[in-house]
Amino acid sequence: MNAGPHPIFCIPHAGAGASVFRGWQQRAAAPLVALGLPGREAAHRDPCLRSIHDMAAHAVASIRRHGLQAATLFGHSMGALVAYEAACRLQQEQPGAVRRVVVSGCRGPLVAPPLRLSAIADDDAFMDAVAQMGGMPPETAASEAVWDYLLPILRADIAAVDGYQSRGEPLRVPLTALGAHDDPFVPPTAVAAWGEVAAAGFQPLLMSGGHFFVFHHGDAVLALLHL
Repeated sequence: MNAGPHPIFCIPHAGAGASVFRGWQQRAAAPLVALGLPGREAAHRDPCLRSIHDMAAHAVASIRRHGLQAATLFGHSMGALVAYEAACRLQQEQPGAVRRVVVSGCRGPLVAPPLRLSAIADDDAFMDAVAQMGGMPPETAASEAVWDYLLPILRADIAAVDGYQSRGEPLRVPLTALGAHDDPFVPPTAVAAWGEVAAAGFQPLLMSGGHFFVFHHGDAVLALLHL
């Protein structure tokens, strides 16, 4: 497989599982692996991780199990931080494992989060604040059973994002940072801040569609991942 198209590993946003990339997998022209995290979907019995660094270690272990080289790592929102930290680990431990990193909908790792949703103690208020970020169908947001399932996952994921501290390690592979002009949570300046950790080429690209713009522009994002 190493002689064929370069593999792509995708890491989901807070609260999401690997299935969020199912549509991309069906249309991808290269092997696209959606990396799940503990506490959801097939791994719903496992405890959620509450640290970006722990999530990155989990992602690295998953990537190694596939035995693939020269991969592209992609992550959206929380997944962008996980992809970056996973790439940092891999470039130290297994040079050549990563050829490119693409992040989206996320501030640069050296930029402090503008919102700390984990500070909202009331569960209803917390879930309302998360729902306002979009990316959730109305029927899902209205389902009490879904909320009960998502609450512990989102609590852990948001705590991981809010508590994240980066060492600012430079990436020694090309880095592309995607953002949206109309994302109220990650302005273009925060997207451009990814350049602070780019040591081998940096390309910021802006689209439209709010915080979850990548799922409105799936084909365009896939084309970028296939480069």
